[in-house]
Amino acid sequence: MTQDHKSSIRIFELISNLVKSQKGINLNEALEIAINEAGQDSWIYSAITGIYSGLLVHVIHLIDSDNMILKLIIDASDGKILLKILGSVKNGETAQNIIYLFTPSIPIPPPMT
Repeated sequence: MTQDHKSSIRIFELISNLVKSQKGINLNEALEIAINEAGQDSWIYSAITGIYSGLLVHVIHLIDSDNMILKLIIDASDGKILLKILGSVKNGETAQNIIYLFTPSIPIPPPMT
């Protein structure tokens, strides 16, 4: 395929329009939910929107005031927290030094039914 080839189907635009047409929460609203869950003294270091088990979700990574790393998967349709993974920091390390361990390569277990 040449560099100047353009597809007739614009997937990103198609998905973006589909998401906009659905009722639900946006990433900013999901960030507020995450801060409320982790505490006002926590900070977010990663947030993305993606697909998890066929659902549109927001995946947010935070560090809380106790230096714990928290990963939340929030349903984009209703703001419900679908999965919460809490990781601790070893003695002598700071959360900032081990962020790479939790971003985004953590295996995510299948959702509970």
